[in-house]
Amino acid sequence: DHLSFKLLLFLCICGCLSFVWLSSAKRCFNQRGVDRRASRFIMSIHCFRTAVSDSIHLQRQWDRQSCPSFQLHTGSLSSVQFNNRSLSPWRYRIDEREDRIPAKILVAECLYEGCIVNKHEDKTYNSVPVLATITVLQKTVCPGNPRHYLVTVDSVTIPVACTCVVPRQMI
Repeated sequence: DHLSFKLLLFLCICGCLSFVWLSSAKRCFNQRGVDRRASRFIMSIHCFRTAVSDSIHLQRQWDRQSCPSFQLHTGSLSSVQFNNRSLSPWRYRIDEREDRIPAKILVAECLYEGCIVNKHEDKTYNSVPVLATITVLQKTVCPGNPRHYLVTVDSVTIPVACTCVVPRQMI
């Protein structure tokens, strides 16, 4: 009875270790396998789903603004969108890379070097991006089989907003 318990425990440990080893083993997948993993990954992280689904609308809206005059922003002060009301306004653009999952990520771009103070750009302050690190899947072509891919977890740092700061020389 004691021996069968040890054998059962040994088999359970071996089973768990083999599951961990197989799930972490580097394997190449065809496009269908990559698509399945991408779908599970994106559905498991709500913010990606939201960012990707909103990106087309936001791209159309902010693509027209390069560095608009401040009148555009003063007219938007009642806006609920932080990027329009900030002392360091920003726009969004889509960063697209086919070798990354998700392929499209919304990133912020500061519209001014300085900050908006008393309705004018004040260059004694600096507009700087606020950075965040997110998890993505990286897709690379497998050696010896150009129709299969190795999928690995990676982290990327992206600008998500802009903020107003005093220059480093003033600190």
